[in-house]
Amino acid sequence: MKKMLVLDIDGTCINDNYEVSKELEQTVARIKQDNLVYIATGRSLSDAYQIYKTFDLDNNIICHNGGLVYDLKNSKAMFKKCIAQADEILKFLFQHEKEYAIDNIVLSRENETYLLSNENQYLQGIMVEKELPYFYEGRDLEQICDIQRIIISISPEYCNKVKEIIMANYQDIIVCGWKGREDIIDISVGKVNKWDAIKIIAEENHIEEKDIIAIGDAGTDIELIKNSGIGVCMLNGVKEAKDVADYVTAYDNNENGVYQFLTEHYDDLFNGETQEYRSCTYIEKLHMNFNGVNGHQSGADTDGCIELCCLSLAPGVKLEDSPETSIQNIIAERNRIMEESKQSTYLTTCAKCPFFNPMKSKDDGHVHFVNINMYPAPCQSKCIYCVVHSSDSGKFDYSRNGKAYENMFSAIECALKSGIIAPDALWQVASGEVTIHPFKERIYELMADKTSKFLTNCFKFDEELATILERNPKAVINLSIDAGTVETWFKVKGVNNFDTVLQNLNRYSSKCSNPEQITLKYIVLPGVNDNLEDYQALAQIMKSLHIKELIISRDNRLRFEKMILEHEMQIEWKGNKKKNTTDIAIEILQDTMQKAGIKTSFGEFWPDECKD
Repeated sequence: MKKMLVLDIDGTCINDNYEVSKELEQTVARIKQDNLVYIATGRSLSDAYQIYKTFDLDNNIICHNGGLVYDLKNSKAMFKKCIAQADEILKFLFQHEKEYAIDNIVLSRENETYLLSNENQYLQGIMVEKELPYFYEGRDLEQICDIQRIIISISPEYCNKVKEIIMANYQDIIVCGWKGREDIIDISVGKVNKWDAIKIIAEENHIEEKDIIAIGDAGTDIELIKNSGIGVCMLNGVKEAKDVADYVTAYDNNENGVYQFLTEHYDDLFNGETQEYRSCTYIEKLHMNFNGVNGHQSGADTDGCIELCCLSLAPGVKLEDSPETSIQNIIAERNRIMEESKQSTYLTTCAKCPFFNPMKSKDDGHVHFVNINMYPAPCQSKCIYCVVHSSDSGKFDYSRNGKAYENMFSAIECALKSGIIAPDALWQVASGEVTIHPFKERIYELMADKTSKFLTNCFKFDEELATILERNPKAVINLSIDAGTVETWFKVKGVNNFDTVLQNLNRYSSKCSNPEQITLKYIVLPGVNDNLEDYQALAQIMKSLHIKELIISRDNRLRFEKMILEHEMQIEWKGNKKKNTTDIAIEILQDTMQKAGIKTSFGEFWPDECKD
């Protein structure tokens, strides 16, 4: 049965330093895979927005203690109540602005923020959210209507006096201060409560009241805690809220109290174990990514590792001297992740990954993707988006790094001999430049008759690689071309050899039995290669080589773990992100290719062949 978790912000899911713990962030990510999670806060949308993003929510948010229910996806207020006497309050404040040393006034209206001035950087830092509309209005602030909140920055000398005047003369408002601040007066709409908003949302989602779990700490949370199926008050909460709660947390908000409570009571709250495995395409198809100096699980730059995906947060195991042990360990790691994923409290990196979802296919026990991604490995290119040429990753030394490669080849041969690698598995080499690789011959021997992809910069025409393309129609080469002109090629690659590369591409193409054996990728780099001249020139190059599809990608310097941890996906997972410079450039590139009769696809952080 689906449940609804409702979280207050201040004094509840953040500490006194306004921080959300990583543990709570991961727990919420896990809960919302099968349940609904909502924020219900006294804050305005602008100062609640970053918490909303941290939890990667995509539903409505309840602000002003129920005075605003806002649909962020469609920029629309689903319900709002305004301060009826806001214009009179503002008139009073401006009449006594100098007398009471008022240096700033901030108004909240739905998703908009209006400020009198740029005074009080502390206040601005909290109330101005740069991803939402905000305006400096000066005296025109008096003209703003439909206000849900008024915040006053005032001299501490007059703070209490002005509070008393406002409370005595205006109705249907809540007036308070901010913890640790003697210069702030906070006025919000009154005669609202979070429970009324949550009750409507629950009905719309067919959630019964008994299946609502609410956690809060303040007087404004009392109705919510009292009426929810399970009401939880924080240890640091007010007595009145504790008196109506079903539970009081054992830890306060500075001790990760919400996380501790959810972890301890997860089975009771959310029905314990899930009934299905969770995984991603990599895990389902038993991806084996062989890594070396950059291996995140290796523990030493000479050991190497096998990882279950090519992302930099990937789970994996060390490459052992015994190839049998290496293969057994990676299979055991994969099985462990799948088995533990059934547990509702599964909180590792995989659970946090946006691709980690219910299994879509039955496990057949075979490896379906082998990626040779070992470093150090040499490369002649100096691509601006790659660090290999400027780091130790491009400096191969057999005395230091040879063992990792030998262990890799032994593990692959062991897996082949055991029959665990599927006959139709995709093999890929992405280890530096394959045509000058110190283990080129062994790589070619392994991949010559397989469904294989060779990532190459085409600086050099390699006869052996050309022979593989000629004899094996399932073999392809992939060049990240990233340019259509000589000038841009040099900017991106750092080497002035575009004509040579095109000649080599043409020679490879002449060896292929079909044009699909040559694939091109274009990494869009705003300000570098995102121009119509390059796009049109590339279209002509592709037509001359009879290449019918271009893979478009983004700058891989936007590290995947940053996208997860900050929840700022450059790829529009939920379709609700605003277009950025790269988005616009990609649309123009797609349009240019379409007009030239060339298909486009989007290359993300995993091989297209491994996607469902």
